[in-house]
Amino acid sequence: MRQVAWLHATPERAPNGPERQSRIEEMKARGETPLLPNNPAPYLTDWLFDVGPINGDALVGYGDLAAWQQIAGIELLPWEAKLIRRLSAEYSNERYRARKADYPAPYSGALDDIVANRAAVDAKVRSAFLNLKKKT
Repeated sequence: MRQVAWLHATPERAPNGPERQSRIEEMKARGETPLLPNNPAPYLTDWLFDVGPINGDALVGYGDLAAWQQIAGIELLPWEAKLIRRLSAEYSNERYRARKADYPAPYSGALDDIVANRAAVDAKVRSAFLNLKKKT
């Protein structure tokens, strides 16, 4: 959800700078394809965006969800309603932080971190086996 909110945020413009579009609109204008997260439960995010991920600058409330359920003819399970509200909070918080023009993407460097961590774990495991081999 953080990636989606970061993409939807419109960064503050520089003093005397031109009006900005959201990051996703700017990327599309440059012909880039935005990096989107894996979504294991797309129906929940579809419902969140049908309700509206935020209500102005406020989170989606349980009243909003109750009204949406009645109109849409969908009955949310309690855990689904709680999760949609939590996703709304994450979206709102990230979108607010991402208004800063230099705010980094929530996924930047993630692949580098995984590769570095994998190498560190590999080195520790090799060292442990070498120490075991020396003791025998």
